[in-house]
Amino acid sequence: MEVTVEAGGRQHTVRADWVVACDGGRSAVRELLGLQFQGMQYEGRYVIVDIEQDTQRPVERLVWFDPPSNPGSTILMHRQPDNVWRIDYQVDDGVDTEEAIKPENVLPRVQSHLDMIGETAPWKPLWISIYNAKCLTLGSYRHGRVLFAGDSVKVVKIGAGGHADPHEQIRQHYGAQPGFVYVIRPDGYVMGRWHGADACASALSTLAPFHA
Repeated sequence: MEVTVEAGGRQHTVRADWVVACDGGRSAVRELLGLQFQGMQYEGRYVIVDIEQDTQRPVERLVWFDPPSNPGSTILMHRQPDNVWRIDYQVDDGVDTEEAIKPENVLPRVQSHLDMIGETAPWKPLWISIYNAKCLTLGSYRHGRVLFAGDSVKVVKIGAGGHADPHEQIRQHYGAQPGFVYVIRPDGYVMGRWHGADACASALSTLAPFHA
C-alpha cells in the first residue's frame, strides 16, 4: 500500500504491506474509506471533568444514583494516574450545551460532590468536555489491507466503560518486536477485538437506561 503523509507542512510517501489506522474517533482513514459506525446512541448527556487532587481514596470506579450533589441523576468517578480523578455527571435535557461546560457552572457542581463524599484536599480542574451515551463500532476491523485500532474503530461512551489503549491493542495483537517491527496477525486481531467490542456493547447496553 502507498500512503501520503503530511506533517510540518511537508508531504512524504510511505509504502507498506499494511496500514494500521489509529487516528481516533474522527478517523480520516475511516472517512476516506467511506465507512460508517453502527450501534446504539442515547440522548443522555454527561459533563466530563478531570481534576487533580491528592487523596487517599482507593482506586476504584464509583457511581452514585440520585445523589444530593446531582439530584435525580447520576455521577460517575474513577481514578486516573498522577492524582487525577475523572468525574462524569448527567445534565438535564433542557440545559444548553455551551452553558453546561462553562467553568462557573461545572466547578461548583464538582465542589458539591467532593463535599458530599468528604474530600477536603485542595483541587484544580484540568479539562472539561461533554458527551452523550453511545456504543458504536465498525462492522469489521479489517478492510482490505487496512486495520483499525482504538477510537478509529469504536466509540464507547457510557460512563467510564469500555476504555482501551490502542497502543496496547497493537502490542498485544500485532506482535510488537524490538525495534518497533510489527508481525501482523490480522485475522486474529480482527476476530479478537470485534468479539471484545461486541461483549462490551452487550454489557454496556444493560447500563444504558441509567444514562439515557
